[in-house]
Amino acid sequence: MEEYHFSPISAEDFDEVSKIYRENFEDARWTDAFFKKALNDPDTVGIKLVDEGRIAGMLLATKGIFLTHMNKAVYSRILDVVNDKSVYTAGMIYVIPKLRCGGIGIALFYEILRELKAKKVDLMLCEMASDSNHKYPGESVLRSNVPYILIGEYKNYYHDIPVEQAKPCLACGKNPCVCSAKFYLYEVADCKSQKKQ
Repeated sequence: MEEYHFSPISAEDFDEVSKIYRENFEDARWTDAFFKKALNDPDTVGIKLVDEGRIAGMLLATKGIFLTHMNKAVYSRILDVVNDKSVYTAGMIYVIPKLRCGGIGIALFYEILRELKAKKVDLMLCEMASDSNHKYPGESVLRSNVPYILIGEYKNYYHDIPVEQAKPCLACGKNPCVCSAKFYLYEVADCKSQKKQ
């Protein structure tokens, strides 16, 4: 496994981080307000990989439980499992196209876990959306060498996003979206070092 050298994301990265999300994720109108708050929050943990002077990969984790949209059944189930433990929510892993499938995504995943472990965080929540074939292409990253609890799979999870936020999904092409979602909680304290490939 190649060694990658990550550095912290800071408030100075706001313009570039927000631009990446606006250009690469389908419903990114929330990005400016979210990142402005998150990158100025001392509790936020963010890491980046820089290539040729630009962010080539990044992952952000924010304190608390954050869902793409409020789903009472999912939120209640997560609260039942979390109980009184500390939890952070990981955002979407981003890697520039030319560097994908090279191990950067899983390296970001382990690095953010290492940072959270140093902060003595108990759990990290991850939300994963399905593709147009109702498969989860990034699931191999999430089912790595880290103990986890599968909260569950929720069919058509994004279907009831309010109409004013909705537009045709990049994965399924439908409006409203018919993609499903899975939710994982990772036991940060029990994570091991990344396996060498």
